[in-house]
Amino acid sequence: MSSPSATLTVWAASWLAGDAAPDDVIDALAAWAPMHLIGAADAETAVRHDLEWPGVTASGVSTLLRIARSEAAEVRLVLPTAGDVRGLPTGTEFARAAIATGEGIQIGAVGKPGVGLVPSKEGPDVLRWTVFSIPTVAGSAESIGLREAEYELRQAVRDAAEVLGGLPAVATGMPGGRRSYAGRRSAAGPGRVPLAVDTVTSASTGDRHRRQRGSHSYRRCVGLDQSGPERVHCAEA
Repeated sequence: MSSPSATLTVWAASWLAGDAAPDDVIDALAAWAPMHLIGAADAETAVRHDLEWPGVTASGVSTLLRIARSEAAEVRLVLPTAGDVRGLPTGTEFARAAIATGEGIQIGAVGKPGVGLVPSKEGPDVLRWTVFSIPTVAGSAESIGLREAEYELRQAVRDAAEVLGGLPAVATGMPGGRRSYAGRRSAAGPGRVPLAVDTVTSASTGDRHRRQRGSHSYRRCVGLDQSGPERVHCAEA
């Protein structure tokens, strides 16, 4: 996929490595727009990189190269799409802007503070680059297969079931009412996986019968005893 971010990433990295001149970077980005405006996302970023705030500067690609050199680290391209935001620093304004635009650049060492750049069209001949401060530069995340993802899900459910099974009681909000988790834990029985894990496993294998058993057992486990705060016992359906 060709994009302004991809072009800047390739040519800026080449320039930082000493394999390209600044004019090469400027010429490459001119294919996207003859004019490049640079603006900071916030006042702190503006002060850090000597940018105007509020507003933008028409200093162009040379300012982007200055920012890249000031970080003196790797330049990373991010192309987030719906359902795939790998490589983005979560919970940041940069991540939100990159997702909305579908592209962006991270500059800096992984795990350390850095800079984010996101381009946006301001007109047929104008491209604006917004500069963000990133608390922690994210590394490239490798995709995992379906089997590995399923294994991780089952392991997480097992861990959660163990934690819940170890809780002695939980308040119900009723006067004097506390329900024990012990009954739910014992329902699995020796040598058997907890009910929650069995339910997830059944759903993942498409076993309709076991799914129904898990559903019935679960309803019997969590059904409230209206006669008082006695322990609720579980039984397999």
